[in-house]
Amino acid sequence: MAQIARTLMAEQWLQGVQLGRQEGVYDGVQWSMESSLHDQRQGIGLYHLTLTLRQGNREERFTSLRLRRSAQVETR
Repeated sequence: MAQIARTLMAEQWLQGVQLGRQEGVYDGVQWSMESSLHDQRQGIGLYHLTLTLRQGNREERFTSLRLRRSAQVETR
């Protein structure tokens, strides 16, 4: 599950930050990601990402803090 988490976080980050909740299925694993702006200074945003993976009765949660220029952010 950790490899799936790394893949999903990287894919979502490369596509651009989308604030709010996103959901999907990847390789038979249900996922949901919450993205929020934690802090912003001088055009740079600190984002908190929480990814939850579910497969059967197993659930794992991964979190990350990432920096990105604010112009690269999309809101839903």
